[in-house]
Amino acid sequence: SGRKEDRTETFIRRREVFKLIKEGKTATEAYKTVAEKHFKSPDTIRRDYERFLKKNPKYKRPGEIEK
Repeated sequence: SGRKEDRTETFIRRREVFKLIKEGKTATEAYKTVAEKHFKSPDTIRRDYERFLKKNPKYKRPGEIEK
């Protein structure tokens, strides 16, 4: 039930957020930039990105110290 997810589009948005954060932007700025580019809400971008990180613990947020 619910809306079907466009996995390709979600992947592209998530990679853009990752890249912007790695370049030094704050997460909030990255969400806003990607949201404007893809005509989505910054909250939607944030949820997609954080959901991915939660499901895939091997991926770390850019700038996190490796343990």
